[in-house]
Amino acid sequence: MNDIHIIADFHASDTSDMESQLNHAVTVAREKAIQNGTCGILVMRDGHYRFTVALAPHVPVGLIYEHTPGLASSLS
Repeated sequence: MNDIHIIADFHASDTSDMESQLNHAVTVAREKAIQNGTCGILVMRDGHYRFTVALAPHVPVGLIYEHTPGLASSLS
């Protein structure tokens, strides 16, 4: 995961806070990804309510990948 550009790194207090912060971070990341034109969005779950949202060149443009340790999946 080299050359990623972190947009947000946060710890939510509950599920509602998590959803709100994730939605905001992904919206900001989507705007920056459109400007950049070479990266997709990577959402990393670092704990139960801890997340990092970043632009990542290994994620195809227009896609969002979710990374949870021990589980690999992608979202579009």
